[in-house]
Amino acid sequence: MISRRDFLKTTAVSATGLAVSAATSGFSAKSYAQIVGANDRVNFAVIGLHGRGYAHLSALNGNKSTARLTHVCDVESDILAKYAGAAEKQLGYAPTTNKDFRSMLQPNNIDAITVATPGHLHTTIAIWGLQNGKHV
Repeated sequence: MISRRDFLKTTAVSATGLAVSAATSGFSAKSYAQIVGANDRVNFAVIGLHGRGYAHLSALNGNKSTARLTHVCDVESDILAKYAGAAEKQLGYAPTTNKDFRSMLQPNNIDAITVATPGHLHTTIAIWGLQNGKHV
């Protein structure tokens, strides 16, 4: 059985090693701010931006501490550009834009998707999102 003293020594040595490796790996203050609490923040993609997409943006903006809008998708270039500009103005950063939701579902840095497309596409997009390991 391990004593409490041995456990604390081992833990202290491990923590020191982690701190040294993080300090020497070249993280900047800005990049480190994105990493800290990464498990507490959900990266979202919004698919379908016209109309209800702005309600999704408002909800994500209201949950800045736990949600981050990383990707936006719409088939219409004008709507995509307008929404991305509005998102950057509201959130302070620009999400990645994409016209094809199928290729957007591939990145591992998207945790969840919200669907604001016309009703006949909701099920298809939701199923493909779930098949790609995303929360919908």
